[in-house]
Amino acid sequence: MSPFALRAALKRAGVNIFPAGYSPKYVPVPRKAALAELKAYEQMALLAAAFAFAHSKWNGEAGPERVVFKAREHLTAGSAEDNDWSLF
Repeated sequence: MSPFALRAALKRAGVNIFPAGYSPKYVPVPRKAALAELKAYEQMALLAAAFAFAHSKWNGEAGPERVVFKAREHLTAGSAEDNDWSLF
């Protein structure tokens, strides 16, 4: 069974593992200006080969025109340590 068929079968059975339409009711998602979000994603894509990115709790406090995330230079195959991250 393909992943899409599995997802559809689960949804028909009442298990919706991707409730995109309902997720804001259960998970707080900070609203960002579309252009700010797009520009941040473009810059992250350019750096993705050498940096790892993570969510920052400060993103929600930054307002709609600013995007805050954690980044770490990631040149080896190992996982990142907690103290190796910087906010941008």
